[in-house]
Amino acid sequence: RFFGHSGSHDGPSSLQDGPETAQKAPKRASRWPKSKGAVGNSNNNIEDLLDLLRPHYGTGLTISPVAGGDCHKSYRLDCEDGRHFFMKTNTPRYLEVLASEHFSLCKVAALLGGVDALYPEVEGYIEEAGVCCLVLEWRELGTFNESNGAAIANSLFNQHAISADRYGWEESNFLGLTKQNNNWNISW
Repeated sequence: RFFGHSGSHDGPSSLQDGPETAQKAPKRASRWPKSKGAVGNSNNNIEDLLDLLRPHYGTGLTISPVAGGDCHKSYRLDCEDGRHFFMKTNTPRYLEVLASEHFSLCKVAALLGGVDALYPEVEGYIEEAGVCCLVLEWRELGTFNESNGAAIANSLFNQHAISADRYGWEESNFLGLTKQNNNWNISW
């Protein structure tokens, strides 16, 4: 399955097949082709990933590994039309980790009224052919300065200005590969 960018929906309330997912699937959802190789193993093959992604990002798509992270494989996607994306991939064993990140990024963007300095925009999320992929906007990292520091501070302020009558989240999520229990409570 392919879930489109965060601008097309506010993320599925459940990433399992069911009526909740069907109602929230974006207009550009489509069936992904089965891959020819061993995408499902821990060493995702770049050619197999390209076969999976090209129907959605164009035949001129290229993928380059990028450094960072210890839980997932990370890549830069370069499209023919000049767009760039960041992609995390993993095997179905860690589907819940990427699905949770996808849900949370979409939900936070909806709560904050859009993407901001702290959170990248979700371009797509893929579960297919023994691999799961989270595709995000590409952000060039630079040095910390007064301008971007102010944007980050403003984003943190806006995030912490959201209040509720209890603490928690709609679902448990992960810190790395460690599951965090986010059950609703009246106190910390």
